[in-house]
Amino acid sequence: MESWRERYRKHMRSRRWREICQRELRRAGDRCEECGEREGLEVHHLTYVNLGDERPGELRVLCEGCHWQLHRERREERRRQRVRAQHKKATKRRRKKLKNLGYRIAQPKTPTKRKRQLAGANEALHARLVRNREHRERHAEEIRKEIERDEVLRAWLASERERRDRAG
Repeated sequence: MESWRERYRKHMRSRRWREICQRELRRAGDRCEECGEREGLEVHHLTYVNLGDERPGELRVLCEGCHWQLHRERREERRRQRVRAQHKKATKRRRKKLKNLGYRIAQPKTPTKRKRQLAGANEALHARLVRNREHRERHAEEIRKEIERDEVLRAWLASERERRDRAG
């Protein structure tokens, strides 16, 4: 029985694959679908589910640089997933060990519950900030009115003094 890798290599060397590549290049207008480059174009599988019988939408035309960048990003994402899985497994082992030693382990809150708590706290904080801002604006308006009254009063007093000085 042929392994997947052997099937892949055989397909990539086949005449059918060359025809599929030509069809995809024409569809993309002989340009990289990421950056528009015309040189060094390659056809990239988005999925290998139908290897040898690729369907429309399962392939993309990319230049060599974009193709390698895509593979670097996917490799990095797989690495991050492995690290997360290892961390989760180690955490589970530590929790089990502590539990066996008699410690009571608090279950972590579910992310959605935590998000709801944060959302509620954020809404309350926002409402408080809005109330404070409205209060400051009202207070500032009251102070402006007091200043205007004081200025009117000062102007009136000044005019009264001038009138008295002229009369006296």
